[in-house]
Amino acid sequence: MLVLGGTLCQFEDVIQPYLDITKKIYKDLIRVQKQNTSNDLFVSTLVLEVVAKDSAGQDYFPFDSSNRQNIAFLLIDANSREITTFIHQYGGYCPVN
Repeated sequence: MLVLGGTLCQFEDVIQPYLDITKKIYKDLIRVQKQNTSNDLFVSTLVLEVVAKDSAGQDYFPFDSSNRQNIAFLLIDANSREITTFIHQYGGYCPVN
């Protein structure tokens, strides 16, 4: 997940560096393979979204998962037996009282 701007609503006039790094991140995280029979490509990485809740149903990881910038994913590659975590929490990890 890439976030453009910031908490002060900064803007960016040049988008190409963001597109380039997005492609690199995607290639680093997601595995693609060819099927033996048809040579068609398919994504072999399983992506799971993670939201942990307490007994009252309140999110505690990531905090406030209703915010679209608060995400947690597990990326599972069965062939290499690797699990990658991909996490972003907007602001702090603890609620402000």
